[in-house]
Amino acid sequence: MSAAQIQSILDEFAPAQFDYWLIVDTVRIPDAFIELNEVLTIIESKSLFTNSEFEHLLDQSPLMVKIKADEAALNAWLYLPDFASSSVAFVVAAQDQSSLIHHLQQLLSVNINGKKMLFRYYTNVIWQQTATQLLDEDIQTILGPASVLIWGDKQLQAQSLTRLSSPIDTNQYHLISPIFLAWS
Repeated sequence: MSAAQIQSILDEFAPAQFDYWLIVDTVRIPDAFIELNEVLTIIESKSLFTNSEFEHLLDQSPLMVKIKADEAALNAWLYLPDFASSSVAFVVAAQDQSSLIHHLQQLLSVNINGKKMLFRYYTNVIWQQTATQLLDEDIQTILGPASVLIWGDKQLQAQSLTRLSSPIDTNQYHLISPIFLAWS
């Protein structure tokens, strides 16, 4: 996806109405907050595992960081060393912030072919392997209240999953795309 395509997506999701949340794998980038704070305007941050079923692993929790919503911030994030491979960004309507946090915590544990599995959606590797093979139902489940999921590829180009239909309410996190079923 080119810079122009990403800008087109971002234009659709105006910064005044949308929040950008980065989810960073702090096992791979232990000083993520410090590194991000040097180049981005951090509005808010929290540990993803706080108040979740994984709270006992808080020391290994991914970091959730709300950043200034603009193209420059997104590009700065993407070009930070290791961040393209160890983090993703969600674009969500400002009023849906609390539902996004709850959704991202629930998304950590998904059901694939009847088996409960840890879903490390916050690294780009999973999206490089699966994005082109996802069914719309799984895209909707993965995005939850978010409109877009963005990650960096090996060439540091932004890639994305975008909502194709209205958000669905889900209490069950079942992934049914054939690529996921092959994992079980």
